[in-house]
Amino acid sequence: MVAVVLRTRPVWVRPAAAGDRQQIAGLIAADQLASPLATMSRAQAFDFRRPDGTVVVAHDGFGMVLGAMALRRRAAAGRLTGGVAWLHCRENPEAATALVRAAIERGSALAAITAFTNPGPAEPGFPGLPLHDRPVSTEVFGDAGFRTMDQWLLFHRPGRRGASVACGGPSPWVTPEGVLPAQRRPALPALTLAEWRERLHRSLERFDQTGGDGALATVDLLRSLALT
Repeated sequence: MVAVVLRTRPVWVRPAAAGDRQQIAGLIAADQLASPLATMSRAQAFDFRRPDGTVVVAHDGFGMVLGAMALRRRAAAGRLTGGVAWLHCRENPEAATALVRAAIERGSALAAITAFTNPGPAEPGFPGLPLHDRPVSTEVFGDAGFRTMDQWLLFHRPGRRGASVACGGPSPWVTPEGVLPAQRRPALPALTLAEWRERLHRSLERFDQTGGDGALATVDLLRSLALT
């Protein structure tokens, strides 16, 4: 693909190759340190061979991968839509801008383009881009014309022995309504933030009493986006 010139240097976007896997995993891991819930297991989840999607990378032309993005297509009700499944770039504004422009270019003939609405099979069941941990990416999508579709209030807490929820089997959801199995998507009750925190604290106490190692627990807002 043609280079996108941002500031003083060009950033190139091309389809990912198998040789990019290690650098892509590094980008994912860097964002995962800041927001484990939104990036869990993605190093294992992306697949270059998926017929309904592709992974593209932004790079500097000299072998350095600056960002990566997974794109998906879906046909429903006679409409073909596209979406950004995930994007990771260490909050590099040049890489984020190049990737978002590439997503719009690739989706120019589609009925709609969305972002962060369909997590992969190895990820938790909630969509969204974490607003507090990903401000650069959020701003780049907004500047490109994407607008808010949904907001989710979620929580993440590492295991008491320092284990990451990205390791091992799926972690249960600890919600203001109590502890739910990992396979069950929690409903989000209409509560104030103070009520969420108070009720979640009680649920976490009950979870600790059962000897649980990992819980979903740091307050954050997650946003799904659509190009309007």
